[in-house]
Amino acid sequence: MLAQVLKSSRSDYLKKCREHLSLLIGLLFFSILIDLCRDLFNTSDMEKFLFGLFEVIGSCVFYALILGRLLGLQKFNFLNFFVYLRVNILYSLFYLLGALVLIIPGLYILTFFYFAPILALEGVECESYFSKSREMTKKSPWSALAVSLSLVFLMILDLLFLGYVKEAALSGELELIVLVGFNALIVAFDLFFFLVSIELYKKLRA
Repeated sequence: MLAQVLKSSRSDYLKKCREHLSLLIGLLFFSILIDLCRDLFNTSDMEKFLFGLFEVIGSCVFYALILGRLLGLQKFNFLNFFVYLRVNILYSLFYLLGALVLIIPGLYILTFFYFAPILALEGVECESYFSKSREMTKKSPWSALAVSLSLVFLMILDLLFLGYVKEAALSGELELIVLVGFNALIVAFDLFFFLVSIELYKKLRA
């Protein structure tokens, strides 16, 4: 199933880039702004908390908008977004706790609960988004694991590269050029994996 989804997503990728160009530019601008401001709000615990909260909510807004467009949702539903935000945060916390206990529980949560935020964003009525996600993912768990791990590795790569840029002590202009180029690459990969996620989601829900 994953090979079929990857092929379909690759063929639609440029079309989706053009359709959602304004959102991608917005996400790119937001990502660069976060990277540039990270050190400015890192002096007190309160500033760290507020900056982290702004980063999480801001990122989720862009992700929800892009995923909603890929799902074919006509309007941005604020109620669904806040449920999506809550489920997404819970999903991340469950994964971190599972990974801290042992690697296997973390991978299980990463795989079988992967579609819970998308279900919430679409407004699917069910008793538990996590249970529904697990039920769907049983049809092709390795596909969900591959996609979710790819996004985790992409996030880790982003953090590692940002640390490398800070340590390299580049000039202001060169640092900005590097950050713009790298963030553009991350946004491009994000869109591809979001497209893969939605294509896989639709197939598993069918």
